[in-house]
Amino acid sequence: MNWPQAAIPLGSVLTVRYGKASAASDRDEDGPYPVVGSAGEMARTHRPLALNPAIVIGRKGNVGQSHYFDGGCWPTDTTFYVEPGPNIDPRFLLLQLEHLNLKSLDRSTATPSLRREDLEAQPVVLPLVPDQRRIVAILEEHLSDLDDAASSLRHASVRCQALVTRSLSLVRSGDELPLPQVAVIQGGIQKQAKRAPVSNAFPFLRVANVTATGLDLAEVHRVELFNDELARYRLQTGDLLVVEGNGSPTQIGRAALWDDSIPDCVHQNHLIRVRPDRSKILSEYLEAVWNSPENRSVLTDVASSSSGLHTLSVRKLAQLRMPVPSLERQSAAIAQLQQVRESVNRLQASISVAATRGKSLRHAVLAAAFAGRLTGHGSDTDVIERLSEEESA
Repeated sequence: MNWPQAAIPLGSVLTVRYGKASAASDRDEDGPYPVVGSAGEMARTHRPLALNPAIVIGRKGNVGQSHYFDGGCWPTDTTFYVEPGPNIDPRFLLLQLEHLNLKSLDRSTATPSLRREDLEAQPVVLPLVPDQRRIVAILEEHLSDLDDAASSLRHASVRCQALVTRSLSLVRSGDELPLPQVAVIQGGIQKQAKRAPVSNAFPFLRVANVTATGLDLAEVHRVELFNDELARYRLQTGDLLVVEGNGSPTQIGRAALWDDSIPDCVHQNHLIRVRPDRSKILSEYLEAVWNSPENRSVLTDVASSSSGLHTLSVRKLAQLRMPVPSLERQSAAIAQLQQVRESVNRLQASISVAATRGKSLRHAVLAAAFAGRLTGHGSDTDVIERLSEEESA
C-alpha cells in the first residue's frame, strides 16, 4: 500500500491543547472519566476536560507517551491532547505517534519535556480514512501477536521471581536467635561539608548503591575520613548492607552483600552494616534469610512509626531475631538456593533477549506500516524481518 500523500505538520490538521491541573475536589474514584497524566490514567472524575474522543500525549516526564480515550477524559497539566476529527482514525494516529518516538523531541536539560511548537511541527502521514483503517487492521493483527508474546514473557519473569522468593523462604530453619548474638550491627558516616574529598578521601557507598537486585557500583562517591575512621568503618567481604529508609515501605531494609570489589570502602549513615559472626552464621545464609518475604514483613513492621515515617536504625535491627540452624545446614541450604538463582538468571537472560527481539519487531512493524510497505499478505513477514535486522545491525 503506497500512499501518494506527503507528510504534513501535525499542527496543520489538529489543534494541540494543553491539559490542566485537576483539583482534588474534582476527583472521585467512582467517576466515569479518567484523569490522565503523562504515564496514563491516575484517577477518576465526574468532570471531563475533553468531551470528545482524545489522544493524550505526555508533555513532561513520560515525554511523548500517548493514550487514547474515546469517552471523555481530563488530561492534566503534564500533557497535551488532541481530538481527532472525522478525517483521522484515532487508532491510526495513536500508532503513528508511537512509531515517531516523540521522546526524541525532548530538548530539556532537566525534567524531560516536550514543547507544543515541536509537537505541532512533527510531520505525520494521513492517507484517506479507508486506507488508515486498512493499515490499522493489518497492524493490529501483527501487534496482537507481539503483545501476546510480551505478556507471556512478563508472566514468565514474574514466575521466575516467585520461584526465587519461595526458595528464600525455604532457606529459613533452626531456632531463632537475637540478631546481636550472631552479628555486629553498626551505622555509617554522615555526609557533611567537612567531609568533602581533600587529602584523605575514600570510596563511600550510598543508598543508591544498594538495590533490590544487588550492588550497583556504577557511581561511587568519595568522602574525607579522619583519625581512625577507616579502621572503624571499612567494609569487609560478607558484610550485609541494609537500607535504613525509603519513600516506599516495601523497599525499606533491602540489603545486599558487600563483595570487597572496591578496596577501603566505607558507607553512609543511611546504610546499616550487619557483620555476621561466621562461626555462627554464614554471610550468604544471612542475606537469604534477610531478603526472605517473612523477614521483609518483619522489617516493614519494625520500620513503621506513629509519625508516618518509615525508617530503620541500629536499635531497631537489634530487636530482630534470625532463624539459625547449624553451619552445615546453612551451607546445604545456600547451595540449593544458588542452583535456583543460577537457573533463574539463565531464564531471565533468555526472557530479556526475547523481549528485546519483540521490541525490535514491534518497531519494524510500525516502520513498515507508516512507510506504506505492509499489504496484509504473507510478504509482510519478509519486510518486517528485514527492517528488524537493519535496526539490530
